[in-house]
Amino acid sequence: MAALIVSICAVGLTLYEGMNQRWSYKEQVYQGFVNIWFEIDRLFIEQPHMRKYFYNNAEISSDDKDFDLAMSIAEFFDDAFAYSESQAMQIPHDLKSSYEDYKKKIRSMNVLRAYKDEYEWVNNHEKES
Repeated sequence: MAALIVSICAVGLTLYEGMNQRWSYKEQVYQGFVNIWFEIDRLFIEQPHMRKYFYNNAEISSDDKDFDLAMSIAEFFDDAFAYSESQAMQIPHDLKSSYEDYKKKIRSMNVLRAYKDEYEWVNNHEKES
């Protein structure tokens, strides 16, 4: 009888620890999201002239003096969303709809499309070499 009680307590403790581990993991993932978006904010604090491409959806071309910087920031956005997508199941339920809205807005930016075009062009030409 004592062994049964000890076994039940051990199972209960194991389940409790598992729930704590899962909660801790979700918190770490969420903190990762927060850190990424703070880093993006920092980029635009340090480079405020770049906001027009990302928040006002200004057109950009390879002739633009800010093209390389814009492509670097666009790559950061792309990497951030790749991370976000890989961890999408961990996004808190109450934040999922605002995340999806923000993702649609970002993905439709002219500068991100220019980055994708440039990235694909570079990759295709590297493969030919």
